[in-house]
Amino acid sequence: MTPSTPPPEKRREINPLTNIIITAPDDQAEGKKNRPNRLAGGGAAVKALDLFCGLGGWSEGLALEGFEVLGVEIEPKIAALYRHPVIVADIISLNPEDFRGYDLIVGSPPCRDFSKFALKIGHHRWKDPPNPERGLILVRAFMYFVSKA
Repeated sequence: MTPSTPPPEKRREINPLTNIIITAPDDQAEGKKNRPNRLAGGGAAVKALDLFCGLGGWSEGLALEGFEVLGVEIEPKIAALYRHPVIVADIISLNPEDFRGYDLIVGSPPCRDFSKFALKIGHHRWKDPPNPERGLILVRAFMYFVSKA
């Protein structure tokens, strides 16, 4: 996708069990029908949950290998650019038990609060200075989520 090409239109669905809004590109369903699920040998889909999905670095690679991917991203502007179904929410507000049945859960909690680079220049670039304790809250939330899902 070039910078001048707008992202594909997204459709919105509400999961009736959780009342969570899930968005997905309209062209995704068509592409997934033709993509072999190499991991499941063509049988049941292998499902991955990508927490703190951002633009989808993990998700893109997993989808190429045949995973059915769902992302969770807190920032709506970033989630709008994500190319797979995505839930716009803070993982702290989600019930991990609603996400049982995933074969793989990955996550990349933001590292800004741990980065040496951020510690050097963070106070100039961000409203809040880097804070490792705040960063650990997200790491702990991820670990809790995985342990309960």
